[in-house]
Amino acid sequence: VQPYVQNEKDHARNGDDVVDYLAPYLMQVDSKMPLSKEEAKLVRDACLRGYKERLIERGNIMQARLDMARRELLAFQETHQAKRGRTLQEKEAYENFCSDQTFKMKVLERRIILHEQNAIAKFKVRCAGVHKFRRIFAYVVI
Repeated sequence: VQPYVQNEKDHARNGDDVVDYLAPYLMQVDSKMPLSKEEAKLVRDACLRGYKERLIERGNIMQARLDMARRELLAFQETHQAKRGRTLQEKEAYENFCSDQTFKMKVLERRIILHEQNAIAKFKVRCAGVHKFRRIFAYVVI
């Protein structure tokens, strides 16, 4: 579900992009404006649930990439250790691969930690942003 920029007047007045995160969810409601209290709650809850799912999915993608890097490193180490007579080039290739994979894993671990730390704050910002849209704000009971 992709948000869209609200009308051009708001965009020009504020000088920045005003993203309407509710638009895709409002299209799913069969009602015309103004929304009933129940419809407004459904739209708000669907928007927040969708954002929460995207945050979780992003974290899962990073974790899957980290797991894949670990598996690749272990598999490479196992196959390389099984070889007895290695040339100098093979040893250098082994060390380079291990170094690259270790670096990649450290970066992924840091990204996961940052994502976990920032996800709650991002969700709170989104909650506040959802309530800024006038067309449902009057109907939503927090």
